Amino acid sequence: MAEAVEGLPLRTTIISADAAQDEAKRAFVRTLGADHVCAVGNGRNDAGMVAEAALGIALIQGEGAWPGTVAAADVVCTGIGPALEILLHPTRLVATLRR
Repeated sequence: MAEAVEGLPLRTTIISADAAQDEAKRAFVRTLGADHVCAVGNGRNDAGMVAEAALGIALIQGEGAWPGTVAAADVVCTGIGPALEILLHPTRLVATLRR
């Protein structure tokens, strides 16, 4: 993972894949300042961070998605590409979230 983003202006944090990974992800979102975070995930261990973030995006991909993560999300996308696209084109996100 780190090699894939080498040279980009970002910091990589890897969260241990232990039994408490779900809470560690949620806590990490809090340390970043949840009101400035977009979290993307599809697994059971992603539900907390997706719920905690200002914008939570659940992905339903080939391996599926845990229903609790989908329920916690503000938006559901069919993959990381479409999720990043709505962030690059904010009017799409506004259209998705309007009442």
